[in-house]
Amino acid sequence: RGEVRGGACPAVTARGGGGGGRVGGDGDWGGDGVELVEQLGASRDDLDAYDHRTYTRLCNLANNFLDVAKTYGKVIISERALPIAQKTIKPTDIGGLAGGEKYKIHNILFKFAVDWQGYYGGDEYVMKAAGHELKGLMAIYQCQLKKLHVPLMCLIDYKGYRLIAISILPISSTTLVYGSSDGGATVHATNPEICKIMKAVGRKLNLKEHWGGLNGPQKLISGPTDMEVHSTVDGKYFVCDFARLFPPAVDSNNTLLAAKRGSFLYTLLRPELVRRSPLPLSSDACSRFGAHSKELHDREVQQMTQWLLDYVIPNFAIDISSDGVEFQKLVPMLHREGINCRYLGMVRAWASNPDVRQKLLTECLARVMKNMIRKRMRNLLNERKFALEEYFRADLLRFLNTVLGSDANSGHFWCIEVKAALRETFPQCLSRAEESPDFDLSSMISRHVLIERLQQITGFELDDRVVDDIRLNPQRPFELVDSDIEQLAERTKHMNVIEYAEATSLYIQSAQRQGSQKARLFDLAMKKYEAAVAAKPDDAITLTAWGNALYAEYQRTFADGLFQQAVDKYNAAKDGNRLLTLGIQSRTRGES
Repeated sequence: RGEVRGGACPAVTARGGGGGGRVGGDGDWGGDGVELVEQLGASRDDLDAYDHRTYTRLCNLANNFLDVAKTYGKVIISERALPIAQKTIKPTDIGGLAGGEKYKIHNILFKFAVDWQGYYGGDEYVMKAAGHELKGLMAIYQCQLKKLHVPLMCLIDYKGYRLIAISILPISSTTLVYGSSDGGATVHATNPEICKIMKAVGRKLNLKEHWGGLNGPQKLISGPTDMEVHSTVDGKYFVCDFARLFPPAVDSNNTLLAAKRGSFLYTLLRPELVRRSPLPLSSDACSRFGAHSKELHDREVQQMTQWLLDYVIPNFAIDISSDGVEFQKLVPMLHREGINCRYLGMVRAWASNPDVRQKLLTECLARVMKNMIRKRMRNLLNERKFALEEYFRADLLRFLNTVLGSDANSGHFWCIEVKAALRETFPQCLSRAEESPDFDLSSMISRHVLIERLQQITGFELDDRVVDDIRLNPQRPFELVDSDIEQLAERTKHMNVIEYAEATSLYIQSAQRQGSQKARLFDLAMKKYEAAVAAKPDDAITLTAWGNALYAEYQRTFADGLFQQAVDKYNAAKDGNRLLTLGIQSRTRGES
């Protein structure tokens, strides 16, 4: 509806104002950010309408936040096991114990994704929940609803831990107008304006309105009961606590949720799948918050999960077995179909193409090894209290040499240990023959591809010559030495607004240039759009902007392939109006 459509803000803090200079550089992640994104919300249909500097300023805002978060986040993680008196950055008392220790610096709140109360069954599952927090935030942001704003947020993975960094919001216990801050005991939903906006959020994300609340009067809400919306004196609404925005996955036998403790907190359906549901789904299904009409809400989620298991996954496996798949595009394709990575084993069980099965196995192995490396690093940091990088390098070196066959434990690792991890994390991944304790699983994959993928998802970097040597000697045991590890870097996940803003800025600049410089900037813009979509495959805003850029370039150059590429992007964005316009224009020009 026009009255609630506009730009969502990606950055807000307790400090107002803003102005010129280095955007967000003084710790004010709001101010300019609100103005910038609200401007951009009106310009998405005409990429030439705004100076590229507007997009560059938005990108600088997000990058500055990311730089500050990484700088202090690495210190907080490195000092995690030290006594408080010895920490450079000390925990902040902001009231209550929920979520464990918190740190506040430069208007950024930091908190560890650890299972400090034992609700999740392990730290790795809390890390997944933190990932859902970021996905939920991005989903709300992509709704592009006027007055509705979200904080900047990133996840920092370093030395085995995941740290959540989020810009501080101008909120308090007195500003809550929607949702619950006390575990559902009290639910707020009396403000007509925010109720209307949140109903629009539900429509966009295919989340149903339902009655939320435990003991007191229940309220009709969209989204999870424990997601909060706060109102400020200037009429803006700020959203926080996004982790349970999408409903949990639960099959008809309820085995998925029953398998692990607290799994309803992290075993969620992907937003792409929720959008495909013929009926809107309740965020509070299969939880204590969804007591009202529980059987109906749970059954609808069960039916959608069962459709995923019985139809979506088998058909995806059949398609990629028939058409093949590039290894780097495997996970984005999986996500675009609404399939979580936890179902990679099931996809492999359905796949018949040997090359595709090898790639699926490689991805499964990389992910279980990532968890192994993280756990070893956490144990090392906790044991030594403050471990220098050389200790982490030495431990990583031992692990990688085991993987590469040059350690005495390599045989046991590939025949026993890694298979146990695969069975737990990716059920159905292994065939009956591969399950045999005599079967060496390393014979089924290309080791250099596995090592390259491990680098991407874990953060360490090896000398390029090492990977080439492993590729040239695929069967021979390979021994790494300390100098082969170039660095142990942090790895971050963040809103794709950075890549989107960079892409759009580059495209606008390319439209203003000529010759080779124009082509270079256009190619860079396309790569940035691709990276933005890889981070969020259902990002209709970025897909449409990408399609707009391709079609505008086609109108200027009539270059082969650009028209069809634009159509593909509009199809992925489900932008029917664009497709209708292109269909009329294509018939006029004789395009097929």
